Amino acid sequence: MGTIINRILSENTEKHITIKIPNKIPYTCAIDGIQATTHCTVGNQKLTIQNSDSEITARATRENPRQEVTLTTKKRVIEKLMSQIRNDAELETLAHEIIETAENELFNIKS
Repeated sequence: MGTIINRILSENTEKHITIKIPNKIPYTCAIDGIQATTHCTVGNQKLTIQNSDSEITARATRENPRQEVTLTTKKRVIEKLMSQIRNDAELETLAHEIIETAENELFNIKS
């Protein structure tokens, strides 16, 4: 999510991100990824976290010039990943599969 946000809003611009995500592992790992790639963190107050039941959505904004992007993880992607995790899939293999998947297959992107 963070790399897409950086590409659309420009990596070198100041931005704020709000992520809606279930407050439990493994979902919260997405928060780590966003913080690592965008440098928007809870500590610097550029990342706001909101709890959700199942939705994973990140909305990022920058002010100058004003621009916004919203990424929502597709429900079928979440369901597939959670099923594979429950069935003891090797996490490294799973991560490589995600990396190789086209962004538009993982997310609905609105900018």
